[in-house]
Amino acid sequence: MITIEELLFRLFVNRDDCYAEQQGKEYSSKKESVTLELINQHLLGEKTIGLYQLLKDKVKWGCYDFDKNTLEEFENAKLLFAYLVKQGLNPLFEMSGGGEHKCHIWIFSDTTASKMQAFMKSICNKTKIYPHEIFPKQTNVGDDGYGNLVKLPLGINQKTGKRSHFLDSNFNEITTEQAVEKLQ
Repeated sequence: MITIEELLFRLFVNRDDCYAEQQGKEYSSKKESVTLELINQHLLGEKTIGLYQLLKDKVKWGCYDFDKNTLEEFENAKLLFAYLVKQGLNPLFEMSGGGEHKCHIWIFSDTTASKMQAFMKSICNKTKIYPHEIFPKQTNVGDDGYGNLVKLPLGINQKTGKRSHFLDSNFNEITTEQAVEKLQ
């Protein structure tokens, strides 16, 4: 059986030579390796880390970020999630811990950032649902660049003190074990 640390690493870590640590409202870049121990510290609440998405022009995931913290935004996120499921995708719905209605929808595919970005924007255009942000924001980074980051799921948001969690397709909270089973 795969551990949650291994699964999070496999799904979310594209660039393993750096990460960012949340300290209050800000993130500071760390030019250190992303390890299973670091992910474990994130899960235990000892650290809150964000991961940089781009490795040159490649990504492993895309993220729709609904960050306005309104019920209307949350309902739109649920509609977008349902549309993705209906299209045969296996998205992941995460309550980000940043506020009562703030959430992320994650989709996974090893592809180029430009293809992921184009796909995600086309879904928005088809559904007429536009989140606060779409990641990837850029289509490539140079050797010395980082690009944007998103907080790794299941950690504690340092601004609110709330832990993020996943929801099932009926928008009920699921346990970490259920999430691992869904993602394997």
